Amino acid sequence: MPIPGENPKLDAETAVPIIYGISIAFVCVSSIIVALRLYTRYLIVRSPGADDATIAVAQVLSIGVSIATILRKTHFMGSEKGIPADLLCRGQLWTRPA
Repeated sequence: MPIPGENPKLDAETAVPIIYGISIAFVCVSSIIVALRLYTRYLIVRSPGADDATIAVAQVLSIGVSIATILRKTHFMGSEKGIPADLLCRGQLWTRPA
């Protein structure tokens, strides 16, 4: 598995740092917004509803999708240039749907 910084040409072709930054930023911002909403609904207004439970579940699933995206890009999914076929196939097998 290539190490970041080991091959500058390959590093220039990949979007992994951008994906990390965007994924982490959006998860942080959305988590803060959901936390503020739940705080307001449960502690200030004291009238939580089914929509609050739904938004909490959706936030947890959103965090899971972001983690899966980061792991997938870390293990070379979608960036076939300059990567040996055996590493590419090994990375694709574990993220493939059943």
